[in-house]
Amino acid sequence: MKSASVTVKLPEPVKTRLDRLAKATHRSRSSLVSAAVEEMLSVEEWQIQGIREALHEADSGNLIAHEEIKLEWETRRARQVDK
Repeated sequence: MKSASVTVKLPEPVKTRLDRLAKATHRSRSSLVSAAVEEMLSVEEWQIQGIREALHEADSGNLIAHEEIKLEWETRRARQVDK
């Protein structure tokens, strides 16, 4: 995969932690930052997609009443306590 450079300013304590982790794992700072950004992007994209899907469901009127959800969770909790 083709790479591109990006400059990032980090607080000194974060850079120190990054340096320690790079040394401990025998990886470059660049590879650690790249992996962290990849993970963050995956999580953020997943969250945004979930929000979009939920908004679509809500706009379609596909909703469950609060009282119905509350009753379901109270029932589940009661079953757990009874075990």
